[in-house]
Amino acid sequence: MKKYIVLILTIIIISFTGSSCKKVQDNNELPPPPPPTETSIALINGFLFDGVNSGLTADAVIIIKDGSIKSVGTTSTVEIPDGANIIDVQGAYILPGFINAHVHGGYTESNLKEWARTGVTTVRDVGNLGSSPEQGFNLRNNLLNDTMNARLVAAGPRCEFCSSVHRRRKQSNCCRRQL
Repeated sequence: MKKYIVLILTIIIISFTGSSCKKVQDNNELPPPPPPTETSIALINGFLFDGVNSGLTADAVIIIKDGSIKSVGTTSTVEIPDGANIIDVQGAYILPGFINAHVHGGYTESNLKEWARTGVTTVRDVGNLGSSPEQGFNLRNNLLNDTMNARLVAAGPRCEFCSSVHRRRKQSNCCRRQL
């Protein structure tokens, strides 16, 4: 969970400083974040909305170490470790990642990367119609290995039941199972 929060914070900071970001390739992909190191990172001078407390925390400080958030607060409550890489977010707003609970087409790496790049860190695909449940969940597990993808919560295949209306209209192609 903490890995995703670090990814969220990175995405949000990049989105607020977009004019200073460089495009790496023609396909507009940003470089992956650096691997976790022993050095701490301190994000300072931001407005934090954490989704738990009411309102914004001004003059927020977030300490990240080994890819995980270790401490959150203000400059008066959080001690910045010696040797930390200090990043002044210059008044940017820092938010938790967004969740899209109803998507179609979540089983593609390009969609998951685009969602993550824009601050949607978790998506729930409402049905994997293109494969068996086993194939769908294997694909989901493979996609989850890439930390640059939004997290995919897979609902599995859609189950439909034939109603008497469908049977009268002879729409058997929409019925996968009859009660």
